[in-house]
Amino acid sequence: MQERNLIKVGFEDDWEEVTLVKVSDFEEKKTADLTEEGVIWLFGEMNKVSARRIITSLLWTSVRGIKPIYLILSTPGGDVDAAFAIYDTIKGLNLCGHEVYTVALGECFSAGTIVLQAGLKRLITTNTYLMIHEISSWNLGKVSEQLETAQYLKEYQDRVFKILAERSKLGFRAIKRRCLRRNWWLPPEDALKYGFVDEVVKFEYLTALKGAKIKDVIEK
Repeated sequence: MQERNLIKVGFEDDWEEVTLVKVSDFEEKKTADLTEEGVIWLFGEMNKVSARRIITSLLWTSVRGIKPIYLILSTPGGDVDAAFAIYDTIKGLNLCGHEVYTVALGECFSAGTIVLQAGLKRLITTNTYLMIHEISSWNLGKVSEQLETAQYLKEYQDRVFKILAERSKLGFRAIKRRCLRRNWWLPPEDALKYGFVDEVVKFEYLTALKGAKIKDVIEK
């Protein structure tokens, strides 16, 4: 069940409308149990609320010395700022030796592909698609303000393409050219071919890497 709510996400008058998904006590417990085993999930929209939960979980598991940590992404995308925050957190943890892997499951679109690139190892399951496109924005205000915002958005977009190109077999210009004015859909084989992921895996692979613990948590 989903509800649209205006909630406080920052300071002063910073409010944002986000989708809040009601979950059962059972699901909350299983999510907590999996986090204790180093498995963190993002199902749904990427926004400041989900970013705060994910970053908190990443820091909590890293402090406890859990290795490796898996961030499983099943998202239509969302807030690029939120994606950058998660991306920088994962990159920082990996530099400190905490071994955060990212996994694309089901769908990993738009801002989700940014976060995917941060993983020490980037995995995608066999029936998952990636989707890359230009960022979107509503630009209102005075003409001078709109021109200034347009320049900012161009720099913002270039930053996204640079992140995608960093580990890809395609360069910055090739990625930018493919994404302009259209959505670029990538099945697992193409995602691997172009270097946006490191490996295509079956979901059972994750339980094998983490041992029997994940299976035990799910089946309890």
